[in-house]
Amino acid sequence: MSGIEEARESQRPETPPGFGQVTSQTPPPTPRRRRRVWPWLLGALLLVVLGVSLLLNLVMAVGLAMHLAGPSDMREQLVTGDPLAKEKIALVSLKGAIVDATGAFGRSGTFRSTVEELEQAASDPAVKAVCLLVDSPGGEVTASDVLCHKVRQLREKTGKPVVVSMGSVGTSGAYYVSVGADRIVAHPTAVTGNIGVLMTLINAQGLMEKVGLRSMVLKSAEHKDMGSPFREMTTEEQSLLQGVLDHLFTRFKETVAEGRGMSAAKVDVLANGRIFTAQEALESGLIDSIGYLEDAIADAKKLAGTPEAKVVRYERPFRLSRLFTSELEALASPRSLTVNITGFPEPHTARFLYMWVLGSEVPSE
Repeated sequence: MSGIEEARESQRPETPPGFGQVTSQTPPPTPRRRRRVWPWLLGALLLVVLGVSLLLNLVMAVGLAMHLAGPSDMREQLVTGDPLAKEKIALVSLKGAIVDATGAFGRSGTFRSTVEELEQAASDPAVKAVCLLVDSPGGEVTASDVLCHKVRQLREKTGKPVVVSMGSVGTSGAYYVSVGADRIVAHPTAVTGNIGVLMTLINAQGLMEKVGLRSMVLKSAEHKDMGSPFREMTTEEQSLLQGVLDHLFTRFKETVAEGRGMSAAKVDVLANGRIFTAQEALESGLIDSIGYLEDAIADAKKLAGTPEAKVVRYERPFRLSRLFTSELEALASPRSLTVNITGFPEPHTARFLYMWVLGSEVPSE
């Protein structure tokens, strides 16, 4: 081998050991890709939101359908007596201020519930008499008149006697309703009477002048803003409103005279706006007797001729739809600050009241 070939051999790279040979070594494992969790969580959240939305829409649809159809969902609850007895005495409740308050998603308020209970008792042939539980200072003129009409209608069309069991308070509009019944039984500590009409108005003109506020009213006629709290009432306007009050007062007295079998002269003596204790009311002929609920029930059974009748009352079972509709009504209420002068659930408007009011504050429903 020449010197040139030896030099070439010396410059060749050495072959690494095992080159060109099959080895038994295992290649390193390929790293696994981590799965992303957030897309799954987002999908689950969207499904939950969609499910809740469908449930709310279903509840609202069912509630609206029930409200429009108007069926009563009241159920009977046994108070006393033999559960197997067929004949019944129904207890109907009239408690709190008599206000025709209607919510956005259904009816509410003692007025509506009392009307529904009276209608339920009237339509049930097994109900032989009604015991009306009254514990109310009165309320709106029209609402009181409607309830009195319902009581009379129940008696005249069905022949079922109605006995009032008066609790702590049965004044003004509540007494107006009570005179439509066959008998009035007052609790020994009850107060009643207060025959009269009331209208409360506020004059805030002086306050507005102090804080630098002025009211600008555009009206089509002279008396369109009669009773406005932002200005003094004129003598003519006072006379006009007083005329309406006098008319409603006359209707109140006529209703009492007819319901209690009194002369107009006697009612005039009693209709001075005062309240009466149970004993005073009994002596004046405003009520028939003093007693407790069991006494009123006994009177109802006697008038109906059903001594073995069971006593029931009406109640509304809890429904999921009521929970949702009450929440929706709260969300739908205006988001504004309202100074509620009367205490009624609606903003203050001029109201004629058959109501016993302490001072100038009208209690809420």
